Amino acid sequence: MSGSENAHSGLTRRGFLKATAAGTAASALIGGVSLGAFASELRSGQPENAGDSIYQGICRPNCGQCCAIDVHVRDGKVVKTAMTHIPDSPEVNRICLRGLSHPYRIYDPERIKYPLRRVGERGSGEWERISWDEAAEEIAQKWAEIQEKYGSQAVAQYAISGGYGVFTTNHPVYLRLNNLINGSKITGCVDMANAVGINRVVGWGEGVWSTNDARDVVNAKNLFIWADNWSEAQIQEWRFFCDAIESGVNTIVIDPVYTITASKANKWVSVRPGSDAALILSMIDVIISEGLTDVTFLQEHTVAPFLVKSTDGSFLRQSDLSGTSTAETDKGDELRTFDVHAANRNTGTSAEVESPILVWDEACGALVEVEKAVNPAIEGEFEFNGIPCKTAFTLLVEEVAQYSPEKAAEICDVPADTIRELARLCADGPVTHRMGWGSQSYVNGAHPAHALITIAAITGQIGYPGASCGAADWSASSGWAQSYAPKYGASSSPTLPVLALPEIIESGEYGGEPFALKAMLIHHGNPLCTSVDINRLKRTVFDQLEHIVVVDSVMTDTACYSDLVLPVAQWFEFEDITGGGQTNFYTGFNEKAIEPLHESKTDSDIARLIAEKMGLGEYFTETDAEILDDAMLSSETCQKLGLSYASLKESKLVPQRTGVKIAFEGAKFTTPSGRMEFYVEKPVAFSNYGQDIDVERERLPRFFPPGEAWPENEKYEKYPLTLMTSRTKYQVHGQWFSVRNLRELDPDPTFRINPADARARGVEDGAWAEVFNDRGHCVAKCIYSEAVRPGSVVYMKNWAAKYFKAGSWAEVLSLEFDPVTVNHCFMDALVDVRPWSQED
Repeated sequence: MSGSENAHSGLTRRGFLKATAAGTAASALIGGVSLGAFASELRSGQPENAGDSIYQGICRPNCGQCCAIDVHVRDGKVVKTAMTHIPDSPEVNRICLRGLSHPYRIYDPERIKYPLRRVGERGSGEWERISWDEAAEEIAQKWAEIQEKYGSQAVAQYAISGGYGVFTTNHPVYLRLNNLINGSKITGCVDMANAVGINRVVGWGEGVWSTNDARDVVNAKNLFIWADNWSEAQIQEWRFFCDAIESGVNTIVIDPVYTITASKANKWVSVRPGSDAALILSMIDVIISEGLTDVTFLQEHTVAPFLVKSTDGSFLRQSDLSGTSTAETDKGDELRTFDVHAANRNTGTSAEVESPILVWDEACGALVEVEKAVNPAIEGEFEFNGIPCKTAFTLLVEEVAQYSPEKAAEICDVPADTIRELARLCADGPVTHRMGWGSQSYVNGAHPAHALITIAAITGQIGYPGASCGAADWSASSGWAQSYAPKYGASSSPTLPVLALPEIIESGEYGGEPFALKAMLIHHGNPLCTSVDINRLKRTVFDQLEHIVVVDSVMTDTACYSDLVLPVAQWFEFEDITGGGQTNFYTGFNEKAIEPLHESKTDSDIARLIAEKMGLGEYFTETDAEILDDAMLSSETCQKLGLSYASLKESKLVPQRTGVKIAFEGAKFTTPSGRMEFYVEKPVAFSNYGQDIDVERERLPRFFPPGEAWPENEKYEKYPLTLMTSRTKYQVHGQWFSVRNLRELDPDPTFRINPADARARGVEDGAWAEVFNDRGHCVAKCIYSEAVRPGSVVYMKNWAAKYFKAGSWAEVLSLEFDPVTVNHCFMDALVDVRPWSQED
């Protein structure tokens, strides 16, 4: 309960006092408040938490967890964050170092105190303090001038998800403002290749990366972890991996790097970076050739028996034989209406009424509608009315036949016998496959996911306890604030992927029409740290913008390169609602614990202020409480739970499920056919900006080399090291970079390299060294590690540029991307390494 008394806390960490001392010397522009006023009051033996008020908070960065935490307030100041104890859910009673460090974030000496205007060149670090009124006036004036000159689309908003919540992920007030001015939107293009590869097979209805929830891994007989270091990248799921080990689950880790997770597994397989699809296709070949498929599951729950026309790659339907169109099909035919959401993703169209799909039924030796078949053939070639056809399964068999274990071994550097062993384990259920973010970080990134979910399809290892395949269980409530932002209409200006911006702006065209982008509002994102090839991004995009506004709490790399910086409130300085995460299955209410510090404002108040200056204030009369109430009413999850804003505010935490979630239970899929569509009839791009895609390539899982990080690439002779990323437990996508106590534990940006590779280049262990290519460079500390595969460099992701001796990781990464996934390829880059001898 808000304001409840508790006596179990205290300020005891050595680093807290260090941060206090640092805070007193902070700069005038972006300095923090001294903590000495209350930290110095602590004495040895003082009762812990005496007089503290405790508020319900939700730690909600883009780590995907949304852990419930207690926010301790004393004399109007946050002095501690601690785990919320939930008696009925002991498995979620955890908190990581980031969750414990919130007082350091709130009272960060680098926290922005008031609006700042650039007075020097962009990136020079020269600023002046201005008032909120001046800042809002400038934004309103600049936007009006730019839209008058270049068109409404010339003003855009960029956002990803700086924090999971109604205001911090869905951005309803910012989006309404954008709709009213008809501005463009820019998307972040991050970590979506897995989702594309998996969900085009199973449908998008259960979520973005849907699997059985993490507690279910103990029910598996064989647990495969693909390029996912749970011990650091998915830190809150690590305990479930440990539970699986203790329960006797056979654990297999496939990863180029010998991670902590790999060190605890029963088996570790080191695969060549970017070659996962070839490995998995070979495993499919073994499963099929050794008769390990689940024929009944293939017949009843996949497109295996669907007849694919050789003429155009589409499924054979009744209308193909009758000579009539779908609309002219006889009324006697059974028609199926497909799910709108699934149809939109898989076909790019609205829901359609299709003529029935036909299969060859071996029971009667005739073509029949798929739902009427008794024993549909899953293999074979046919011809009907002059139309040659093959079953979808036959096409899969032909595709994977190219990847015998011996052939695949040459590609992925995994022994042929190991490939056979892995394939047999995949058919020995229950089997769980969990994919991390490694294999999807290449230009070919959707295809390992497509291939892996195909293994689940042909073995029937999905939809029951212990049998699952995917990247994460996402329990977040759906439909937040669906009605608020578009209440007065939606923007007709385009939504642009950030990866395509250089091409769009350089060409001056979008969709065949002249296009200009001249102003950007950036909130809940930091693209000059978390994107790729930022030298080109600055040159082709940011330097062409006439006005850049960044909303943030500290001076990020992007804020440093802007024209206006607006200080935003921290999470515990306003109310918000979260819909749960990967391991915390609660809809949660985040209470306001303290007033916003300094002159910071909430996102909603910032948007309202800009709207008022633009003469749009009449459209922003709802309070934050009313917006949250609207969010609850528009959420399908909250409707099912009978939750309202008032009831959640009272309850604070409400469980979203009872028992362990089983994804696709009962083999219920949300594809147009209602089956697992490992053959995709109508592939589309995830983010469509007018690009062409290779439709034939996307129909089946396939292997093709990464865009750059491959020995056959012409750049390989000059830059022979593959650059791979690793996520750190001390930061989240650029957040927490300035938190002082975490910097004590993790003070410098580092990269790991095999000692043989380092010594060959004269680079010493622990020395600063330069990682470089034609795009840029990065100077970080070298760490010798035998765990790193020779020919590779592993860097820790998303460090702020100021911590490097020179450059940053975002300089050396490649902008090349797959036009289907439109996804950042954080590992698809080649580099070399050399000693750094320059002065600090």
